[in-house]
Amino acid sequence: MVKIFSTKPSLPEFDALVSKMETIYSATILTNMGPLHNEFETKLANYHNLDECCLINNATMGLLLSLRALGVSGEVITTPFSFAATTQVLKFLNLTPVFCDIQHDGPNIDAEKIESLITAKTSAILATHCYGIPCDVDAIQDIADRNNLTVIYDAAHAFGQTVAGQSIFNFGDASVLSMHATKVLNSVEGGAVFAKPKLMKELKAARNFGITGEDQFDGVGINAKLSEIHAAFGLLNLEGVGDCLSKRRKIGEIYFDNICNQVVTLIKPTDQTNYCYFPVCFSSVEKRDFVYENLRKNDIYARKYFSPLLCDDETVLERLSNAQNLVSRVLCIPIFPDLLEVEALRICQIINQSLKEISQ
Repeated sequence: MVKIFSTKPSLPEFDALVSKMETIYSATILTNMGPLHNEFETKLANYHNLDECCLINNATMGLLLSLRALGVSGEVITTPFSFAATTQVLKFLNLTPVFCDIQHDGPNIDAEKIESLITAKTSAILATHCYGIPCDVDAIQDIADRNNLTVIYDAAHAFGQTVAGQSIFNFGDASVLSMHATKVLNSVEGGAVFAKPKLMKELKAARNFGITGEDQFDGVGINAKLSEIHAAFGLLNLEGVGDCLSKRRKIGEIYFDNICNQVVTLIKPTDQTNYCYFPVCFSSVEKRDFVYENLRKNDIYARKYFSPLLCDDETVLERLSNAQNLVSRVLCIPIFPDLLEVEALRICQIINQSLKEISQ
């Protein structure tokens, strides 16, 4: 039996990729913002109805460079329910993460609990659009404006998402997209930062050692460039992303129709949902783990995503009850364009049967 994992990379047509490789070989430009890189950067921004973005070799580096360029210092209020990189970049820059609980009915930071955590040392809010679900961007921005704070969004999952008709990348001082192999749009490895023009200029210099001209360096930079080969991969996947989203949506609809009377879904069946993940919540950790193990016995590998929480301080965990509750009950079941309808239905069948067995 073929193993089914929680996600699977989208691949462009091989012949089209070969054609792009021939273009690269002909130009003999592999990196340093070559023609394919610049084309991808423009088309990615235009896809989101924005003027520009800054391609980066990965989203983690995008977060790190954004935090540094924005002059973030001291304490940063952030979420305990995210991928490890969200807080690793803070610690890498000697910043102190201050964990805020998540919503009682969602996976994102609870805006109503942020203000009580602000101190004289707080300089920023780093929030994650978890599973591509938008944070309460208006409330977060209001808090930031009233307290003179910077807002950075870990928007790793948020390709194509919108808020009130605007790109999700229009909010905050900087938003960072991931284009890792597992994401809706991938360039094998890669990321992009969306920000205001002034910051964009700084980021584009910083990703290339601070170089701003021939024999000219502006500040301290690093090597965070995206190569031509990665850009070629990303360009081709961007051309086919509409079909990718459509196929993801069809799998999502199968799940909504066949298991959503048994579990609580965190995403909603709307046109805006990019279905980068399909997180479901069970009524108890015992039920979640029983389903998880039964899926594995059938070579289906769901993920307890995001487990563990990013905070392990017992004192702090006491005020993170919503996050503790969610992390013990959530499971991301497989969703990707190549997942067959019959496979999706089999996953539903196993989940339903498992819940029936454990309830007897």
